[in-house]
Amino acid sequence: GRLWDILIFIGFMIVALVVLKTLPSPREWPLALWALVIGAAGTFLLYIPGNLFFKSVVTSEYFRWWTVHYWVEGALEIAYAGAIGLVLMLIIPDPRVRKVVDKYIFYDVILAATSGIVGQGHHYFWIGTPTFWIMLGGVISVLEIVPLALMALESLKIAKELEQPFPNIPSLYFMVGILIFGFVGVSLLGLIQTWPWTNWWEHGTWVTPSHGHECMMAFAMGAIALLYLAIPDLTGKPVDRTFVSWGKKAFWLMFVGQIVLATSFGLAGTVQIYHYWILAEPWQKVLEARFPFVPGIVIGGGMVFLGYIYLASSMLRHLLFPVENESYQPPEVKRSWFTTFEGFPFLVVLAVFFALIGTTGLWSFSSSSVLQYGNIWIPYSLSAVAYIGLGIIAVLMASKLARGIEYGHYLE
Repeated sequence: GRLWDILIFIGFMIVALVVLKTLPSPREWPLALWALVIGAAGTFLLYIPGNLFFKSVVTSEYFRWWTVHYWVEGALEIAYAGAIGLVLMLIIPDPRVRKVVDKYIFYDVILAATSGIVGQGHHYFWIGTPTFWIMLGGVISVLEIVPLALMALESLKIAKELEQPFPNIPSLYFMVGILIFGFVGVSLLGLIQTWPWTNWWEHGTWVTPSHGHECMMAFAMGAIALLYLAIPDLTGKPVDRTFVSWGKKAFWLMFVGQIVLATSFGLAGTVQIYHYWILAEPWQKVLEARFPFVPGIVIGGGMVFLGYIYLASSMLRHLLFPVENESYQPPEVKRSWFTTFEGFPFLVVLAVFFALIGTTGLWSFSSSSVLQYGNIWIPYSLSAVAYIGLGIIAVLMASKLARGIEYGHYLE
């Protein structure tokens, strides 16, 4: 394990140096670029505390949560806010977009510096701090996605007014992926498990990686969006039909695969709660109870890997081989529910509703119906409805956003 820690640390330092080496004078940096630089530096600086070990387990855990929390809700949060801002500024050629991005990057950095610190409380609860921190930290941490969502929506409104097609469709799709996983994975799945009455049960189970994997995929898609944006300029080759086709396949395989994986983790973790925390069964029995959901994790991971193959292939083709096709032009499609933003606010409300169902499902483990009478179908069914419902809503939201911008710039 120590070897991997060292290699990961070196890798993050290389990323930070590459980012710094390719930048112009700091006087020319927009706030989005400042956010990306600060986040890149934080990726290796805030990885250090998690690798400090002491004889006291409490002291070690204190510093480990610095990396688990500040690394994600501090450094990575700021970095991928900067990535979204840069992509928006580059794909929407209007000076108003920079003003929108600067405004919301400022708000996001303030939230990361304040709510990120307060939000640490929902981890420190487990090493003996007062109970109120878990409520305060859990609720406040969810707010960090709000500026990013508003930044994207305001920028897309400007895009609608321009009525210009987006040439780099793969970059657009992965930018949409950041927003959806940021809302569903970071905020809603995070909120489900950080309430005091739910965190008590889910802590140490596979419910946690359900949230964690979608969070990390949001950050990853920020990097991928920038990669797809940079490749045509670096090579001097047009964004052709194959580049777009393979890029879209990469996105949907990685997006849907991640949802399958996260849903499987969440359902397996819900079952684990009952067998592990309530029945206190031996670990082998807990593994057997979780096993029916393991194939879903394998299938979801396989889809993500296949998406990565398309991702790597599309980029390597553009880097290493001639591209003779003309620039890609989105085809004309009929106006439909999937090519406009009509009904999008309803999907947002519905996603919040499913998250509340999931919260109720985990909370119900404390009820007498479950603890005394063994009505385990209550948390199981509520959790199943929540995770599956959130997965379906996430796909619909991504489809409407990405296709709406690609085919029509509709925002009505």
